[in-house]
Amino acid sequence: MMLKTIFAIALAFTSLSSASLAGHPPIHIILIDKATTDELGPLPWPRDRHANLVNILCGAGAKAVALCFYYKSPGPGRGDKALASAMAKCGKVYISTGVADGPQSWE
Repeated sequence: MMLKTIFAIALAFTSLSSASLAGHPPIHIILIDKATTDELGPLPWPRDRHANLVNILCGAGAKAVALCFYYKSPGPGRGDKALASAMAKCGKVYISTGVADGPQSWE
């Protein structure tokens, strides 16, 4: 079910391309709402889930992907490697950086 939801998010992203401004590529912001967290679980998500989303978006032809998630320290398991691999394969993924502390529950 998780992959279906991520695919639906990515499909929504690509289907909006017809709403582009004349002569400018469309910019689509994908927000994570309560229905999404109800189905996929609360944030923070495992980084392999982010990797899946990057792979789907890049595979669907996204010109760039910007991730605005809080990556404070290495994640458990193979998620970091999966995300790094997806980002490298896509070649056009940007992540936010900063020094602010995230919610205490995200450590």
